[in-house]
Amino acid sequence: MKRDPRRRPPSKRAPSPARHWVRHAVAIAGLWVFALVTYSNSFHGDLSADADALVHDPRIAAATGTAVQALFHQQYWNTGVSGLYRPLTSLSYMFNYSVLGDGVSPAGYHWLNFLLHMINTGLVYLLGLVIFQRLGAAFLFAGLWSVHPVMTESVTNIAGRPDLLAGLGVLGGLLAHIRARDARGWCRIPWLALLVFCFAVALFSKENAIVLVGVMVAYDIAWMPPDWRNVLPGYAAAFVPAAAFLYVRARVLAGAPPLFALFTDNPLIGAGWWSARLTALHVIGKYIGLLIWPGALSSDYSYNSIPLFGWTMRTSSDWATAAAIAALVAGLVTVLCCLRNRAAWFFLALFAIALAPTANLVFRIGTIMAERFLYLPAMGFAGCVALAAGRWAPSRPRACAAVAVALCCLLAARTYARNNDWSTEANLWKSAVEAVPGNAKARIVTAQVALDSKHRDMLRAAADADRAIAILEPLPDTRISLSTTRRRQECIG
Repeated sequence: MKRDPRRRPPSKRAPSPARHWVRHAVAIAGLWVFALVTYSNSFHGDLSADADALVHDPRIAAATGTAVQALFHQQYWNTGVSGLYRPLTSLSYMFNYSVLGDGVSPAGYHWLNFLLHMINTGLVYLLGLVIFQRLGAAFLFAGLWSVHPVMTESVTNIAGRPDLLAGLGVLGGLLAHIRARDARGWCRIPWLALLVFCFAVALFSKENAIVLVGVMVAYDIAWMPPDWRNVLPGYAAAFVPAAAFLYVRARVLAGAPPLFALFTDNPLIGAGWWSARLTALHVIGKYIGLLIWPGALSSDYSYNSIPLFGWTMRTSSDWATAAAIAALVAGLVTVLCCLRNRAAWFFLALFAIALAPTANLVFRIGTIMAERFLYLPAMGFAGCVALAAGRWAPSRPRACAAVAVALCCLLAARTYARNNDWSTEANLWKSAVEAVPGNAKARIVTAQVALDSKHRDMLRAAADADRAIAILEPLPDTRISLSTTRRRQECIG
């Protein structure tokens, strides 16, 4: 019997659509299991850092219409002037406190944070499929991002929920924009509606989610469709939630007093124009360094963790600033050389755009540096690593796979260890002192914890207090906040 040449052997048949999606479902499930193991020791952590004030906010104590209305008509922080408007984030805390009945027990808040991060991990994987068109590269991309140690300030820290919600909206909005521009006719409307919804969730959770528009532009430049008019409906849809958010935020904050950032929280406020910008470039270099080698991680980088650039080139900080600027210039040259590589250009642009609102280059914010600001920019770093692995894989697939697995496991191990730092207030500030010995605030809080703990360590408290006083001594009283002054006096007393 002759064999029909039109008939393919069973081993050569293309996989069915159902089997195709099963593979991706298994891949996402694998990412979730890996992340669950990585964060398995994070669910017992206390209400460290800002989480205590957020969970004890009286506005979330009861899920009533009046309470919900208050969240949408007031600032984010219940105490003091913050200049922040994040009602959906506060609503998520209300969901934990009142609806789920978690109250002030931290476990439920940790689990919801982790669930949001897992959803974002799945969305990162889907974005990787769109860009790489390969399961392996998308899996590595999402795996590196999901377990990177810099994520702990957003995932393990209960107060990092704004980053998780904003990331959910930005990722969902970008994927919806990509599908909308490739759709035709009425099929485009559901994706545009999803874009509006995701962008609204992101903006009303954290202000820097406005970067979604820039990320959409970066993607469209990298993969411009034959007819550029296909991208316009996406921007028209994004305008609706952006305009609504800016209008509502302006109304809510209209009667609030002006916001004054503290010099001790962000020393760039008291620096000259050039010194502030050059130091901000140094901070960007430190961000990149933490992504490459996340060895020393801290929950706080206030004064004097990062000394201002002094122009004398006599200190190690000045030379570190110069090295960071040289590295950034080299990176800019790399970007220009990568214009033909659309994926590389997109990931580098993603990093720059996502970091821009908190980089202190255009306008100065309330803090000089924070690891939670890397939640979205870290995708650019993970994408570049996955792209480099994809270039190396064809020649040495086994070696590349082994290196990728080892890298993910090393990052996961560092994240697992970092979770323990967030378990208690004492561990958190102790790790901050070890990571940035020149941080006055970390020294003061560590001294207070040593005095207030059950096992009082007077020698440790005295040493940290003396070090904090030495750091703050050169500053005039006008540049030290009342809270810092009070803490310093308590340490002296």
